[in-house]
Amino acid sequence: MLGLSACATVETGHAIDPAAQARLKVGVTTIEEAKAWFGEPSQVRRHSNGEVGLIYVHVKSRINGFTGNGDSGSEGLAMEFGPDGKLERFQTTSGPTSVRAR
Repeated sequence: MLGLSACATVETGHAIDPAAQARLKVGVTTIEEAKAWFGEPSQVRRHSNGEVGLIYVHVKSRINGFTGNGDSGSEGLAMEFGPDGKLERFQTTSGPTSVRAR
């Protein structure tokens, strides 16, 4: 019985490659390059002014079924491309969270 595990891991999206992030260059990187480096985005936003936003989200959560304790980490990357298809700006986010049973 001691060998049994009641832990569960759930993961959505795929990890955002730091090496690919380092290659991002405002005014140079194209939408096609971004998709080649990061894969298909979690969300695509098309704005009326011709800008396109690509959103990438990766979440990994673990929970211990015996104690109810768990942790979760997330990272995100949002990129905005101008009507010419070139990167105008980008933002990254990340953060761990913990859940403790009461």
